[in-house]
Formats: sequence, structure tokens, C-alpha cells
Amino acid sequence: MEATKILSITLMLIYLVRDLFYAGIEAENGKVK
Repeated sequence: MEATKILSITLMLIYLVRDLFYAGIEAENGKVK
């Protein structure tokens, strides 16, 4: 079904954004310390 494909793509994008977000936080923390 199309809905399943859209949902899986959406979840994949959310995980990618979250990974980038956490990587950015870690980079910022690394600069501060």
C-alpha cells in the first residue's frame, strides 16, 4: 500500500534528522568543553 511506503519514508527521515540533531549537539558540547 502507498500509505505504508509513505509512513516508512517519513520514519526514515525522522531518524535521519534526529541523528543529525544529536550529532550537532555533541559537536557543540565538544566545542564548549
